[in-house]
Amino acid sequence: MYTSIHSTRSDRAFTLTDLLVLIAVLALLAIVTVPALAGVQNKGGRLECANNLRQIGMESMVYAHENKGWLPIMTLGAANFGGKRNFMNGLHYVRYVYIGGPNHTQITTNEPPNPGNGYQNLGLLYQDGQAGNGSIFFCPAIWGQLGADYYSPLLTTDSDGVILSSYFYNPRVVNPSAGVPLRRYQTVNQLEPHKLLAVDAINSNVSSGVNVPSIPHIRDHGWNVLFTDGSVQFSRVTLNNNSFFKSITTLLADTSYQAYDQTFNVLEQDH
Repeated sequence: MYTSIHSTRSDRAFTLTDLLVLIAVLALLAIVTVPALAGVQNKGGRLECANNLRQIGMESMVYAHENKGWLPIMTLGAANFGGKRNFMNGLHYVRYVYIGGPNHTQITTNEPPNPGNGYQNLGLLYQDGQAGNGSIFFCPAIWGQLGADYYSPLLTTDSDGVILSSYFYNPRVVNPSAGVPLRRYQTVNQLEPHKLLAVDAINSNVSSGVNVPSIPHIRDHGWNVLFTDGSVQFSRVTLNNNSFFKSITTLLADTSYQAYDQTFNVLEQDH
């Protein structure tokens, strides 16, 4: 006897309800996935930044070995007039890589002498051929005026003829309370154990204190710090309701050497 077999599957069109469910599922996946990807990207940028600082530390020691123990110096600023060298005359000068160049022109390692200007701080590593194309001077998390994208190709002057690193280099002074701008670490023999030698730039001004958006690792709530022993530490400070962050934003409101020195003390601690 022949028996017909009919399919039990019910064919139907894709309904509005199905579409709404699909959209809800995709939105949920986005909520879960995007922060995770952002976290991976942040960590990658932070690790690349830390690697930049390690290279800066190593190349600084090589430079010192080849220059009678002297760390890269600065010669710009009114405090260096009259033959004096390595006075800050404003802590922001520790970010300068080059000053006094032509506008929008790529800087090379064999620039002609430029008294009082020329290569400064980390730029001396580039001049000596120890910093590759100069990318180690810029944190990959920084965009805009302090970022490598602002100097394209790398180590090209902007409209002011200057190049700024995104790191503070050797920023401590001998007597911060008195406002004396002489650098604390002139030579490697003066380096103290596990003290701050370089750090992500911290922008601030008198009226508004720290410029939070300028902090390169703001999403991770901290700064990368290069120490005098060559190690690098991510000094984490929670953004909301945290005494460390509050102390930094309060201290830097007056932008004095003493305020920055106290900030560096905070960043040297393990948080």
